[in-house]
Amino acid sequence: MNFGFIGTGNIVSDVITGMNRSKIRYKKIIISPRNQKKAKQLKKKFKKITIAKDNQSVINESDWVFVGVLPKVGDKILPKLNFKTKQIIVSFMSTTNHQKLKKLIKTKSIIIRAIPMPPIRLGKGPVAIFPPNRKVKSFFDKIGQTIEIKNEKLSKNFWAISGTMASFYELLNVLSNWLIRKKTNKLDAQKYVTLLYSALAELALSNSSKPLKNLVDEQTPGGLNWQGVNELRKSGYYRLLEKSLKNIYKRLWSNSVMQDNILEIKNLSKYFGGLAAVSNCSLKVKQGTITGIIGPNGSGKTTLFNLIAGNLKSSAGSVLFNNENITDVPSYELFSKGLLRTFQIAHEFTNLSVLENLMMVPGNQSGEKLMNALLKPGLVAKEESQIKEKAMEVVDFLNLSHLKNELAGNLSGGQKKLLELGRTMMVDAKLVLLDEVGAGVNRTLLKDLGTAIEKLNKEKGYTFCMIEHDMDFISRLCNPVIVMSEGSVLFKGTSDEVKNNEQVIESYLGRGSKTTNGKD
Repeated sequence: MNFGFIGTGNIVSDVITGMNRSKIRYKKIIISPRNQKKAKQLKKKFKKITIAKDNQSVINESDWVFVGVLPKVGDKILPKLNFKTKQIIVSFMSTTNHQKLKKLIKTKSIIIRAIPMPPIRLGKGPVAIFPPNRKVKSFFDKIGQTIEIKNEKLSKNFWAISGTMASFYELLNVLSNWLIRKKTNKLDAQKYVTLLYSALAELALSNSSKPLKNLVDEQTPGGLNWQGVNELRKSGYYRLLEKSLKNIYKRLWSNSVMQDNILEIKNLSKYFGGLAAVSNCSLKVKQGTITGIIGPNGSGKTTLFNLIAGNLKSSAGSVLFNNENITDVPSYELFSKGLLRTFQIAHEFTNLSVLENLMMVPGNQSGEKLMNALLKPGLVAKEESQIKEKAMEVVDFLNLSHLKNELAGNLSGGQKKLLELGRTMMVDAKLVLLDEVGAGVNRTLLKDLGTAIEKLNKEKGYTFCMIEHDMDFISRLCNPVIVMSEGSVLFKGTSDEVKNNEQVIESYLGRGSKTTNGKD
């Protein structure tokens, strides 16, 4: 049996090390030359390792192929490779789902997703796999403990938990440093802390049939551990941990469907009398992107947004959101689906504070019903407290904490735009349509707006589609950029490609936007 590895990163190295500590028998291991330094280190360490001349050679010589590259690398290299029909292919690409793997690899071979963790090099730790497979389970059971996942969506839950490894090490580091500051020898401090938590994990495993909470509840009331856990609860430590997991999950979800279209416009038209504001327009917006839409005044940008957001009825064509036909669906229904739209002129409640504006956003609040307010005051108060807590998180995220009690009507134009973004966060939007978010905003606040959009995109998994005239702002944030002209798409590409496209220069940017050797 020959095992091949495409990629020579840390997790590949950990798996190979675990294999060589185990009872797995193999003829040879073939690894790709992508990271020559790491490849040579592995070859030096283990005798039966061969460094292939390229990735295709790895496949040609192997019965099993493990893919351990970054998803963006996999997107580029996998379609160019020819896999054998009877191979077992195991992917370590955390954010590339099974369906997409099938499209990239294009073979009838067995394709499995796996989540090995660093302890696998010691022959320990869990390995989640999807879909269940007897042979792959047997393999990983020899170097860890396999958990078979029957629903792929659940795999992102396990990956999210794996994103807490560094925070666990940081906990050990904090405890160790506390001991060191108390004049404890450094090696003794680290040894004590790591041994303690290792033993605690083993104790939990020995009671794995019982709820973990039992181990918490066993602590003596009023004792040291009782005091410790309650102080951390009061401080919000565990709430922040759950929030971190939620954000990691969102990022995983966003990245895993990065290549899928969240929005698809097909032959969309809107006529006002005999005038076509939008004419047979077709475009796609990919999940996880910040897509810019530019064009001269009257090119149909805002009308297109109004059609997508349900503010106008279409004359022809269709709008798909997450593969669901939402053509002419009213805006309030789209709001509940996670499609939101901001306006060129911010629509705030002027006589309410920033915090109150945010708290107004979530729909179907119990306090909106008179009977609940009269008969269920506890429920209403609890819900309001939760909404307020979320609103506080939003103002902190957007650096608006100093303005939380300020009347929204007193905010500057840029601050109102930030508040608009904040309102989208109160309902966990999937796609946000930004209509000239930078209009009338000074350069300092424009920078803050850009930072907030980037953070929402990268950390919260938001997809943005934005109309904007400021090309510097577009260039900073957007890829791709769509150029509209006369109600339809003229060009799509990167900001640099847009700036250098002759059609765009002629119709929109103007001849002076492109020069060669100082001449037009």
